[in-house]
Amino acid sequence: MSAPSPESTAFFAHLYAVSKDAVLAVDSKGKITNFNPSASNLFRIKEELAIGDNLENFLIDSQREPFRGVLAKFFEKGEKKLARTSLELTAIGGQGTNIRCEASLSGFAFKDTPYVCVLFRDVTERRAAAQRLHEAQKTEMLDRVAGEVAHDVNNLLLGIQGYAELIRSCDGEPERNRCLGEIERLVKQGGELMRELRALARTGSPTVDSKMCPVDLNDCLRDMLQILTRTVSGKIAIEQIPADGLPMISANRSQLEQA
Repeated sequence: MSAPSPESTAFFAHLYAVSKDAVLAVDSKGKITNFNPSASNLFRIKEELAIGDNLENFLIDSQREPFRGVLAKFFEKGEKKLARTSLELTAIGGQGTNIRCEASLSGFAFKDTPYVCVLFRDVTERRAAAQRLHEAQKTEMLDRVAGEVAHDVNNLLLGIQGYAELIRSCDGEPERNRCLGEIERLVKQGGELMRELRALARTGSPTVDSKMCPVDLNDCLRDMLQILTRTVSGKIAIEQIPADGLPMISANRSQLEQA
């Protein structure tokens, strides 16, 4: 390979100087050998003070040892096997401020000496903007879920009211016990709804209700109509038309009744 011309050398030196990314080179001991102006701006330190310092000193404590391991792998593999590696690191800027960075590492050799080139790009604002967007989306989702929960709670209360009306008109003990059992089921369903809401507040995602069981659609409809006939306006006529021979289905009965 022919030696680069003075013009190309000057051109790449200019690229190095004007790059908006912080460009550094480190030797096999992790010491900084090159430090461009953008690196000086990012870390708030002059080039002459950075040269010879260990690059890991510019990272937060918890990331220094892992980063040291990444560099060691570069130098252990040899020039021909060195691969490009991308990391997300937290660097220490001026006055001890933390800077979230994307770091890209590439191995190379110069005059038979191995080095690693590290490019740092400040993504602090990008990460902060993404977090703000996430929080806004979470708030929007919580608002939507709150409306859905209010609707579900209203359905539960409607069911409890309907069964309470049925109890008043019940003549036999079995029917009264069945109504009390349905009220108990609705109360438990309300408790499950509240647990799901608390889980949503903690994790930011709704839980999936997987409590499926065999359901007879005709029985489900019959039970719901008994409630509706005592709770909806008398101006509304409700007619039940069951289908004969319906097979059992696997469903969440509570969600089916809400639907």
